[in-house]
Amino acid sequence: MTQCVLAALRDYNCGRDLICLASILSVLNTTNLLTQIPQRFKSSDGDFMILLNVMNEILLIKQSVPTRAFILARVCDVKGLSHVRHVMGQALRRY
Repeated sequence: MTQCVLAALRDYNCGRDLICLASILSVLNTTNLLTQIPQRFKSSDGDFMILLNVMNEILLIKQSVPTRAFILARVCDVKGLSHVRHVMGQALRRY
């Protein structure tokens, strides 16, 4: 994990995102939570990629609408992610 974080910081300028994903995964009941995520977000590459797919989808929507029009609860409900809304809300605070 340390090498991944260092590479993310040095080479890819995304270390903060990697740390954020790792933090989210460390406090979640991932077995229960990730099994409830719709199939279109799932990846055979593991939990990080599943969570990254979810984050990317939500961020794409957030960037495509006016700030006042973005309502995380509504987006999560439409995308079948209502059970992870509270976690995504915490993760999206920095975006």
